Amino acid sequence: ERMWPRVWQFAAREEELPEPRDSVVYELGDKSFLLVRQDDGSIRAFYNVCLHRGRKLRLKNGKVNDLRCPYHAFTWNNDGSLKNIPCRWDFKHLEGQDMSLPEVQVGTWGGYVFIKEEPGGISLEDYLAPLPQHFVDWGPDECYTVKWGAKVLKANWKVCMEAFIEA
Repeated sequence: ERMWPRVWQFAAREEELPEPRDSVVYELGDKSFLLVRQDDGSIRAFYNVCLHRGRKLRLKNGKVNDLRCPYHAFTWNNDGSLKNIPCRWDFKHLEGQDMSLPEVQVGTWGGYVFIKEEPGGISLEDYLAPLPQHFVDWGPDECYTVKWGAKVLKANWKVCMEAFIEA
């Protein structure tokens, strides 16, 4: 509660979102975020949750024409603005409310996409300093992800982390 909303989190690589309407789901503990490449080439990130019933809008990465909740089919445009509420007459209590998806900050560096929940605070550039200067000759923006891998270990996470810290 006190740390993760205030710090920049690596959420994706830009090559995972090469074209407009490409999306990536990023999970952080019990929170889920949805990154979407916009028509203008920018990337926006939203809480991956329907504002009506709290259901996740997306469960996997991929191309999206819009963001539709599988429960009642509330639908948002890829920019987070409300597109449609089916059977709107059943939801009169929502009239006049801002039903745009809550957005989080997005920053990019070297092909990496970062998000931060809490508005304001330290910029991505300041947060990463001095790493961008250190890696200027390495060309991280020219790198790309070849494969993702994960394994669940029945062990103390601190011991596992320490064992692989050299990598």
